[in-house]
Amino acid sequence: VEGLRMMVYVYATEEVKAKRTIPACESFISRFPSAPQKKEIIDLKATIAYEKALTSGTAAALSKFIGEFSNAPEVVEAKSKYEKLLFEEETKDGSVESLRQFIQKHQKSPYVSEANDRIFEITLQNATVKSLHEFIKQNPQSPYKDDAWRKLFRLFTPELTAESLAEFRLEYPNYPFMAELDDELNILTMQLYPAEQDGKFGFVNRSGIVKIPFEYENAGDFSEGLAAVFKNGRWGYIDKRGKTVIQFENDEAEAFRNGLAIVGRGDYMGM
Repeated sequence: VEGLRMMVYVYATEEVKAKRTIPACESFISRFPSAPQKKEIIDLKATIAYEKALTSGTAAALSKFIGEFSNAPEVVEAKSKYEKLLFEEETKDGSVESLRQFIQKHQKSPYVSEANDRIFEITLQNATVKSLHEFIKQNPQSPYKDDAWRKLFRLFTPELTAESLAEFRLEYPNYPFMAELDDELNILTMQLYPAEQDGKFGFVNRSGIVKIPFEYENAGDFSEGLAAVFKNGRWGYIDKRGKTVIQFENDEAEAFRNGLAIVGRGDYMGM
């Protein structure tokens, strides 16, 4: 009798494999709950269901599969495909609004990072001070918030002057890098004077403290934040940090006036 039962199980198993449908699997499981092939048929049912979910090509179908077959070996792959399809379906129009809504609805999704990337990329297209400020206000948790602030600062202050920095400070009191701004403002308003030591020129403040080392062969006064300095036979321009702003490529160099400076190279003069 036992041998006959085993033969029935084998025959029924082969029949299910031949039909390869979910109803056939369910019928086998219902009719032969004690069959040693039950686990094999349960796995087959899950495989068939997964194939159907993939064919449908929707996040909803994959979600249904994951819910009904939580222990199936295909679930790991199904979850990965589900997350991808969900992101694609909910952001198919590529708009900032759909991307923002996706982040709000699916905060644990592995595609939140990509959504944040795309929002910032869109914002940077033809970015303005206003659009960047809107981005900062509407995306307070964005990993690009600091980048947006720095870009906004650069657009607001294309020329670093004490006036533009003071205006920015008043306009955006929540700027997260206010200490850097104040430091820059202090440097811009600091009075520096050319001084000579051992045949080399540098710059000192009103108290005579050296702020820029004595390493130049000649130096002019600071004007509009820049000073002409002479080194290795050529004139260039430095800022109040001692950083080279205009390379040492000129034979002559005058002080800046209204954003322009007269320079000479060989027999030619220009601005």
